[in-house]
Amino acid sequence: MDLEGIRHLAELSRLSLSEEEMEALREHFERIMGYFARLSTLDLEGVEPFYGFGEEATPTREDEVASWPDRDLFLEGLPRREGDFVRVPRIVREV
Repeated sequence: MDLEGIRHLAELSRLSLSEEEMEALREHFERIMGYFARLSTLDLEGVEPFYGFGEEATPTREDEVASWPDRDLFLEGLPRREGDFVRVPRIVREV
């Protein structure tokens, strides 16, 4: 990846990077791409693809509806609320 690509990626990520940081990232990405290039040279003939551990590796449970032990005490302790709802700061701005 060249420096122009790093600049574009930083802009998309809304990062302010110095020229030194961009150069360091460029070198880092070059090393990562080198690792992928090495992986592409492996002889994988006869090796079955691995798609994950399956559902048995991550057991799930049924959801249960439960009451909060002291709902009013919880709501009273909130810094911001609207009625019975928690009010949180906006994290996505409008474009």
